[in-house]
Amino acid sequence: MQGRSICPVCGSRRLSPPVVRLETIPAFCMALSETKSEAVSQPTATLSLRLCSQCGHLFNANFDHELVNYRPGYENSLRGSEHFREYDAKIVEELIEENDLRGRTVVEIGCGGSEFLRILCRSGHNRGIGFDPSYSGDESENPETEGVRIIRERFESGLRDLEVDLLCSRQTLEHIEDPQDFLRNIRNSISRPGVAVFFEVPNALYTLRDGGIWDLIHEHCSYFTPQSLKKALELGGYHSIEVSETFEGQFLAARAKTGYSDFREEALGIDYLERLIADFPDRYWATVEHWNLKLKDFDRQKQKVVVWGGGAKGITFLNVLRSQSIEFIVDVNPLKSSKYIPGTGQQIMPPEFMKEYRPDVVIGVNPNYHEEIIRHMSALELDPEFVWA
Repeated sequence: MQGRSICPVCGSRRLSPPVVRLETIPAFCMALSETKSEAVSQPTATLSLRLCSQCGHLFNANFDHELVNYRPGYENSLRGSEHFREYDAKIVEELIEENDLRGRTVVEIGCGGSEFLRILCRSGHNRGIGFDPSYSGDESENPETEGVRIIRERFESGLRDLEVDLLCSRQTLEHIEDPQDFLRNIRNSISRPGVAVFFEVPNALYTLRDGGIWDLIHEHCSYFTPQSLKKALELGGYHSIEVSETFEGQFLAARAKTGYSDFREEALGIDYLERLIADFPDRYWATVEHWNLKLKDFDRQKQKVVVWGGGAKGITFLNVLRSQSIEFIVDVNPLKSSKYIPGTGQQIMPPEFMKEYRPDVVIGVNPNYHEEIIRHMSALELDPEFVWA
């Protein structure tokens, strides 16, 4: 497959050589399976990470959209974590206060299981419309949230002339192969200018700067930096754009308004990103080698090891290291329980399973949840060795 040779944000051809190239990784990281045999036979893909020297955007030049199909069963909710629910509640409070969202209309694109949209509507007595082809809920199960409608389709085939007071899209833009087309479609679908929008995406700086290398997955076409997210919104026709790092640096949040852009060409500080990129491959492969040796050491000592976190980070960790000696991965999301991860095929189990399994070592892959993991194990009266990836 010939890789993409232009930046999906700004259209520039000023691209770095591949920064990191990963082959035979799961094509669809969060498509969990009912059996191990099905999980290990899931299709694989290539990730070739490149940097645009014009706008500071990173993207997978080898993304293959034909291997990615968002449908019911795609499960990436983080709301099983108390820490994440606290973060969610803070975002809801801020959006309601900033935009006087009381008795208004909210649209969420890529609403997942619709939990966030329903909380926004319940907290402000708002009306809601959610778009997501992977939504698998039953509207009759949510009678406490009146006035919320879920459309099981991509937004591109959705409504026009939306009468909306806030449009939000969280952890979705990074999955869109053509983010400019997506952003313009949103802007053109809203019936009046000056409507507030809120976008949230993973922060590429967390990977480059802070060593969060397990966030590199195939279904993320894009890895937004603060520079490239702002540029994408400017070129998409938004104004009053503010981009900030959130969730302890793991996410970027962008607040903006629809209407004509006040875009002006400006220096974007790409030199800093290029410096990070220059030594990133060495840091990436050194981390992989460190963990290969560590897992071999656990094997020699015949220690039972589990990975905590059945999301992208945990699944990538196991697939990059191709670990077969680790049997289980732990996750607090009950919708993932007993399913198998693509590629290496570990089974996802709830925390309570640890009482029976009694692991010697727990590997935590997300530093935001370390204290929560320790509390879970303490509540189960278990005292394993904790190791943080």
